[in-house]
Amino acid sequence: MAAVPLADPTTRLGQLQRGHGRGVRRALVDGAAAHADLLACVLDDPRREPEFEARARCYAELAMALDLPTAPLFERAGAPGAALVAETLAGMWALGAPAVRAFVADDATDAAALGVVVACLHDGRLAMPVDLSPRARAMWLRCAREHADCAAAAVRGERNPELADLTTDELLELGRDARHDRRDRLLGELCARGDEATRNRLFATLRDDVVYGRVRLAARALGLCADDRPLALAEDLFARPDDGAEPSRRMDGVTRMRRSCLVEYVMHLPPPHALAQARRWRGFGGYFDVAVGAVFREHATPADREVLEAFVAGNAARDGGMAVIDELDALARLGDSRSAPLLVEVAATTPFSQARRRAVHALAMMPDAPGAQAELHAALWDCEDETVADACSFLPTLDEAARARIAALAASPLAARELRLRAAARLRRPR
Repeated sequence: MAAVPLADPTTRLGQLQRGHGRGVRRALVDGAAAHADLLACVLDDPRREPEFEARARCYAELAMALDLPTAPLFERAGAPGAALVAETLAGMWALGAPAVRAFVADDATDAAALGVVVACLHDGRLAMPVDLSPRARAMWLRCAREHADCAAAAVRGERNPELADLTTDELLELGRDARHDRRDRLLGELCARGDEATRNRLFATLRDDVVYGRVRLAARALGLCADDRPLALAEDLFARPDDGAEPSRRMDGVTRMRRSCLVEYVMHLPPPHALAQARRWRGFGGYFDVAVGAVFREHATPADREVLEAFVAGNAARDGGMAVIDELDALARLGDSRSAPLLVEVAATTPFSQARRRAVHALAMMPDAPGAQAELHAALWDCEDETVADACSFLPTLDEAARARIAALAASPLAARELRLRAAARLRRPR
């Protein structure tokens, strides 16, 4: 699906498309005059990466506040490419919208449209079967059964082998299980062995295996063991072209998987070693940028600040802002107020709400820097729960609008639990 062209970030529509709190506040002031802009956002999904960007809570709350006409949403629910419509309707249902409640309860509602809305109610934990009509309840229970089948499949089999008694190949095979507790125990056992035979087997797996879980585990273990052998392979794969639009320059899936695991290898090297590689690769371009950003996110020092800022300034528009999220995380960790003007600009203009989340988080670490408080105040109405949570915790002072917003968040059925807890905690703090 082609990306929707976004309006200028200074306009109400452009801000609403980006999920920026300033757009929400403008729409609240403008009332019915903002209906067309909000409908445009819901009906024509503005997100570049729907899997990673939230809009439903933001749009559902605003639709309720503006008494948005629901007929256009009902007409599109269930249509291809209309996932955001269903998510927004589910949010409005949870907020008690009478027209949406009637739509879900009506036996005449189109089955496809009802099914996608009920799936959102189930997946978002916004409704229980007792809350629904018999027809919608049957759909909810079908969703629950499908989810239960997946959960049961995920826990089958033996889970507690004695790692010390296993061969290296047996440990790598357990790498298919991606749970963090198992991953850490497997890494610990592989690194504790650390002998040449084990490292040879790990390198052969990283170089030749085709199973992601095994390759990733081998890559991490070799990094933690500070083994230099994968560096040449990493440089080779990072430098290769990978053009999705040109078949002759497109990397095959297995090689792309191995390349991503080599980024994890570099990240797991001892920090001085990883930083030395990242600094050497900066400016190489292509996939080197991915590896460099990942290392800087975890290990950047104050000496890297100007390089990080230059990269963000030069690449903030690339891939809609996706290209700079690691560097923004690194700037947040450094917490230098000299980065504030750049962070404010990114927060105000980026199309990618996850990039804005990181810029706001960085500003939350320096709330007295120029422009930071204004951005944190607007972030209380942001589309991303994590962005709003940072604003709840770190906005130094609350005016009446901010306090009322935080009170609403503390009681919102659409806000994530962590956000509700942070909002409630902020209300208990002195003004």
